[in-house]
Amino acid sequence: MKVVFVNSGLDSADKPFDRYIDLTLRDMGVDYRLFDFAAHIKFFDDAFNHAKTAYDIDYSSNQLYRHSAAPLLQLVSDFEPDLVLATQGCFLPPMTVRSMQKMGAVVVLWVLDDNGADETLKYSYVYDYVFTFESNLVEIYLDAGCANVAYLPQAAFPGVFKKQPASHFEFDVCVIGSADGGSAEVIDAIAGFLIDGDVRTRILGERWDALKSAHMLNKSISNRAIYAADRARYYSNAKINLNPRGNRDLTLRVNGQECDIVRSSPEHKTFEIAASGGFQLIESVSPNLERYFEVGREVDIFTSPVELADKIAYYLEHSDEREEMARLARERCLKEHTYVKRLEFILEHALHRDSGMLIRDAVASVNNDKAHTYEKNRFNSRRDDEIIARTVPVEAKRVLEIGCGEGLLSDILRSKGVKEIFGVEENEVVANKAIDRLDKVIIGNIEEVELPFRSNFFDCIIYRGVLENLREPWRALSKQGNFLTASGRIIASIPNTLFLPVIKDFLKGCWRYSGSGTLDGTHPKSFTLREIVYIFKLAGFEIEAVEGITNGRVDSDEASAFMKSIKPLNVAAESLTAEIQYSHYMMVAKKVRADDRGGVGLCLVKS
Repeated sequence: MKVVFVNSGLDSADKPFDRYIDLTLRDMGVDYRLFDFAAHIKFFDDAFNHAKTAYDIDYSSNQLYRHSAAPLLQLVSDFEPDLVLATQGCFLPPMTVRSMQKMGAVVVLWVLDDNGADETLKYSYVYDYVFTFESNLVEIYLDAGCANVAYLPQAAFPGVFKKQPASHFEFDVCVIGSADGGSAEVIDAIAGFLIDGDVRTRILGERWDALKSAHMLNKSISNRAIYAADRARYYSNAKINLNPRGNRDLTLRVNGQECDIVRSSPEHKTFEIAASGGFQLIESVSPNLERYFEVGREVDIFTSPVELADKIAYYLEHSDEREEMARLARERCLKEHTYVKRLEFILEHALHRDSGMLIRDAVASVNNDKAHTYEKNRFNSRRDDEIIARTVPVEAKRVLEIGCGEGLLSDILRSKGVKEIFGVEENEVVANKAIDRLDKVIIGNIEEVELPFRSNFFDCIIYRGVLENLREPWRALSKQGNFLTASGRIIASIPNTLFLPVIKDFLKGCWRYSGSGTLDGTHPKSFTLREIVYIFKLAGFEIEAVEGITNGRVDSDEASAFMKSIKPLNVAAESLTAEIQYSHYMMVAKKVRADDRGGVGLCLVKS
């Protein structure tokens, strides 16, 4: 297995994580290369600053990152890795990620903290897999268009965080971190208890001099940054490590609006304290904590300053119980929560071909061997509107919506800069409601009416729940494609017959049509992904992008379990693991030049 690690490009906060991942990969037995993105950024930043000073030539951050990432493409081309792992999605240009994917690499993003979170979220959709340190961000990344997202918290690096011999680092109570938000409140609340009880306390990190109780705890405070090796010594030798939460919320800009994300996952110091053999009292604001440590057996929690003071007093008196809990926590951490385990998880999931790359492979198999964009989204009707509007080319000024309904999509399209919107709708009652919203509405069946438009009239044609209702959808595509400009795009929403609930019903002997959904009784045609790609190819189009839409009924674990159950039959395509998760697809297609069709196309002959 070949792996390339692209470090964060940062020179401060992320540097320890970069180093831990680098050292871990070196010891894992994989064929490994490091791309030092931080060094390349520094080199080009210095060069650009010189050019700016000497020649008054300005440059943008995008230019800096694009030049810094260029050598990465050469490395991937020469080394041919199976996987490229990045940790800072806001620095790596999307076109660089796309290029690496076209070279055959699976490109993965592991978001380890919230540095550049807004920009990382903006560009995360391009990755094959996103792993996030915060469980409450999983849905946010999915809504941003990421194909595969998993929660994967930080970990401990045992090479640094390990049991240390007793030394002058020994204190009754130790707190390490910055005095942010809740941390300061907790320490202020128990300051009197610590002083009155003559508890030997050490408070280390930045901004602790801003405590309200700083004058009381002055001798206990060391207001400076603490390096990892020293943190390990303090963690290991303190009788009790306090682990209060700092800033509780993470504010991100999602779809143009600020969104507060409540942090619910353990911080890296939770694992580092455990690996160092330290006992810890953790503020109970992390519902995910018990996924990693057993409360009351390996760690303990507090929910208020009063409870914290009581537990400090209790565990100072009960050293045997405290030390046994620390021993069990360390044993658990070294077994389950190291960077080795986290990276094994990434390699297993990202290289297990149930990700977006399977969809690209399925498309490529019938689409001139070209791989294409793949995304994944949750389904609701509003979300479908947003996906369509986002997919419409930014330069599109004139759009035709076939199956326009009441014309509700028009408001979003006009806000995106579309000037003229035309519609075709078979249902006359519904079409009449669209007349006031659209520039022109044609009432009739798209396979029967003659549209009064000249060639190359539209920049984009939208088929929303239409193609599956047609007798000969490939013929309609080819015919209406004449109205599309050479650079125009077709966007189509099409149900997926290989949706897992449909397959399960079929295997039970049921193929029951209903009034809506995948087995809508009005649909004369049913499509799998390959058939969708094929009809577009037959009509003279090439699929440019595929977006799989789920409705929340199937997740990747359920899909994988089903595939495992039928594996002995040896009848299923590998990409089926991905395909069965989606109720329908959003397709984007472009015209193929006649000389690029390789003899495939649809010739309409009037007799």
